[in-house]
Amino acid sequence: MGHTRISPQVVVLRHNQQGYEEVLLIQRADTGIWTIPGGTVETGESLEQAAIRETKEETGYDVSLIHQVGKYSLPHMQFLGEAIVFVGKINGGESKIGLESTQVVWFNVNRLPYKLLPFQKPKIKDALAGKTKINKELPTTTWQVLRHYLIFPRIFFRLLKFYRKYKK
Repeated sequence: MGHTRISPQVVVLRHNQQGYEEVLLIQRADTGIWTIPGGTVETGESLEQAAIRETKEETGYDVSLIHQVGKYSLPHMQFLGEAIVFVGKINGGESKIGLESTQVVWFNVNRLPYKLLPFQKPKIKDALAGKTKINKELPTTTWQVLRHYLIFPRIFFRLLKFYRKYKK
């Protein structure tokens, strides 16, 4: 329990044929919520290597990282650790559902899905704004976040399970 869990994540962006900006999201198999690709760092991996690997595993796409957006933490949920977020672009592969996802979809950034984790919206917004090396604490007790737990109880129970594991 002495170290912080680090989760590299990638906001993958592209322009569609109509000129609108789109972001690549996955729908998680365990909760049904939408999120940006990301995960954990394996032994011997850098954050960048883990971000690229996780994106490939979850989406089927090969990505290159453009820059680091920043570090995001949830002050009242420290057991979840910190997310290090990168902006990425596709440079190969094809859309493929991974073991942890049920869908891989490009969304117009102005029409994000209802079941998107509220913690992801600021990351996408910052990536679109071209921000770099920011350090941001995300609110965890807003009505938007609490509403998500009420509407999607599987998220709440998964967090509770993760918290219990963390406390051991």
